[in-house]
Amino acid sequence: MRPGIFEPDLPVSGARIGVVASRYNRQIVDKLLEGCMRALREGGVGADGVTVVQVPGAFEIPVAAHWL
Repeated sequence: MRPGIFEPDLPVSGARIGVVASRYNRQIVDKLLEGCMRALREGGVGADGVTVVQVPGAFEIPVAAHWL
């Protein structure tokens, strides 16, 4: 394990993951979302196990996270 980076070795097959992304600063957030989805795929989470909710800005993120 590298210093300052936590890399859990958890079984994630069959996991249900919720991701909240803002539409503000889309050129940056879209790349972060792509990286997130790639990491989830590499970790064994299927596309049907991921729910992505996009919100207008940062203010709505906690509401969407609570909903998930």
